[in-house]
Amino acid sequence: MTSHVALCKISVFTIYCAPEISAITLTVMSAERLMRKLNTPAHERWFSIRRTRLYIVAIVLTMVLLNIYIFVSDIYFEECCERICWNIYHDGTHVLDLHEKNCREHIENDCGHTGALAFFKVYRWVALSIYWILPFVGLPVINGWLLYELWKERQRRNNQECRPIIPMPDLPVHGSEYEERDKEITKMLILVTLSYWVMTTGFNFMQAGIIDVYHACTPDELVRNSTIYSIFMLLFYLNHASNFFLYCISAKPYRDEVKCMFARVYRALCKKASYIRVRYSKNKNEETDPHL
Repeated sequence: MTSHVALCKISVFTIYCAPEISAITLTVMSAERLMRKLNTPAHERWFSIRRTRLYIVAIVLTMVLLNIYIFVSDIYFEECCERICWNIYHDGTHVLDLHEKNCREHIENDCGHTGALAFFKVYRWVALSIYWILPFVGLPVINGWLLYELWKERQRRNNQECRPIIPMPDLPVHGSEYEERDKEITKMLILVTLSYWVMTTGFNFMQAGIIDVYHACTPDELVRNSTIYSIFMLLFYLNHASNFFLYCISAKPYRDEVKCMFARVYRALCKKASYIRVRYSKNKNEETDPHL
């Protein structure tokens, strides 16, 4: 754990704020795609470049104000002969409760603002609502609605394609381009929604206290709780690490861009390795040839 109070509070602030911004932004992105499908003129009006910037700024400022209390709360303290940087996602409330109890009884001198426990008892439900309930309910509804609209459009195209038409050389008769685009969008939406469900549910239940992993009475319970905690935290961090790649591997334009990116890196590494081999061979020849 960090050995400085400023680093502690900045780290905790980031751990709290970033996932909430991610969850709201992901939900807004899904709503933007749905509006673009349902009403293109309204989409252009409500999701113009200027308004999109305002939405992003509003989301960030709201989450910053919600979490600003961290910087004035007493979450960095000494307890049980060690320095603790407390946060609700990684620690149980019993440590903070013990610290505030000792401060009230004047057993400790290292005390700041001691209302953190009361704040975080309420905050954990706010965080649960923002980071889990909103996307857990919103993403399936929005993305399901969008998939339904795509399905209806596909049905309309299939009905139109059944009519006898004169083929034109520049237009696809069977609409394969549209079908491929729909498959890409469907795949991306399903992957992102299922990934969010699977990877964040356990973590949110744990931090809200629905699943208790901090109070173990026997060694077997301690091992079980430690295993559950490790799995849920791993999934929590994998969710953030995988979002970018889920979008990239599930949409063809993004896949092509990633391929180009890695291809450039691969070519640069091969060029560097070839240059090193040539220099090494040249130096070796100079050392072995006495006439050079």
